[in-house]
Amino acid sequence: MKRYLLSVTSASLLLVSCSSNSAADELEDYHTGEWQTYNDMAKEHDENSDQAEQMVYQDADDQEFIDFMEEEMLPHLEEMLAFLEDIELEHEEVDDLNQIQIESTEQVKAGMEKQYEGLLLLEEGQEAEADVVAEEAADYLQQSGETLEEFEDRREALFEQYDLMHYLDDDENGNESVEEDENTPLPEADREALQIDTMSMDSPYGDDGNLREHTEQETEEEFMDEDGRIYFELDDDPVRSIMSEDGSTIHVTNYHDAFIALTDEEAYKLSDTATKDEVYDLFISTPPEEFDDLDREDYRTWEEATNLERGIMQMFELTAPALNDLEYFMENDMYDHEAFSLVLAEFEKLGQPTLLIPAPQSELDMQLYENMEMVKSLWGQLGQFEDPGQNKEEFEELYSELRQETNNLLGRVNATLSEE
Repeated sequence: MKRYLLSVTSASLLLVSCSSNSAADELEDYHTGEWQTYNDMAKEHDENSDQAEQMVYQDADDQEFIDFMEEEMLPHLEEMLAFLEDIELEHEEVDDLNQIQIESTEQVKAGMEKQYEGLLLLEEGQEAEADVVAEEAADYLQQSGETLEEFEDRREALFEQYDLMHYLDDDENGNESVEEDENTPLPEADREALQIDTMSMDSPYGDDGNLREHTEQETEEEFMDEDGRIYFELDDDPVRSIMSEDGSTIHVTNYHDAFIALTDEEAYKLSDTATKDEVYDLFISTPPEEFDDLDREDYRTWEEATNLERGIMQMFELTAPALNDLEYFMENDMYDHEAFSLVLAEFEKLGQPTLLIPAPQSELDMQLYENMEMVKSLWGQLGQFEDPGQNKEEFEELYSELRQETNNLLGRVNATLSEE
């Protein structure tokens, strides 16, 4: 599911009904009075956003997320908007300020409604339509952020005009942002949630400190099945040293169907069959244009897929949340946030030479392997990018290239799965 953490608590200043004798009195009254009511509502919305974030990180069921939006988040936003709209103000300049806040809240609500619509489309299998709606949701959120900036500038100008600037510096009565400080350390649970899921494995090295070694010929003779595939389970030392027949070359080779981080002794592997089935269905239902007429039975099954094809499908699913996180951080200019750095560190790990892609074992695999090597290189470049906050355009171009190449894997694996 695609995540948008929709918080309207940042720089929110609520105007309340009052009968002040001057604009300055009215401005001061709403700031020290009923604003607190709205602030409490905004905090509750922020808590809902945090809960939604955790649901996404924990890969919650789509229906659970839909129910939470329908029963909690959308109704609460309706209440917040109604609260703003019920405020009656006497002075035009203060009322104008309130209207800006209303506009921002409406934009957040519209973004949430679009996200809800997109999830319903995903449930119906309409992925292309859901992507369009997700982009519309992102546009509303961006507009809301811009409107909030306008609100903050207008508020500061009014406070300066009426000699009320001390409220902006007052933590108790002022309108300090309730957003989490970017320098506040993330809780351990949040740090773990940002990590790409892996499965631990035993060390592939023997007591002598070496990998199990074979020649190319004995590997084929002893371990290749009738379909021409060599496969070892995670607990059967899937990483082997393969020596050429003349003994001149040794290749460290991954004979499992998941990407393996050799140094960390971890496999990037989906743990449950249901998720694998969903990922497989996604790949065979996203054909290139020339394969639009193919039916399900025209594709090899998951069990018939090569190690590399299965590894790519799993990695596509496992890295999707991290890519979505980066997109969210960029949209919200969170380049200095700890979470941003943690996600980049995950991509840096993926770009390491010790991350082993499943070995190609067919002619079709050879091209796929080259494509995957390109994506792996982009992972590393993204993770090691120096000072993204000062080079946003270049970083976002690199991110877009990685996103495009990742999406291209859908079509490429779809095409190879259609071949015997």
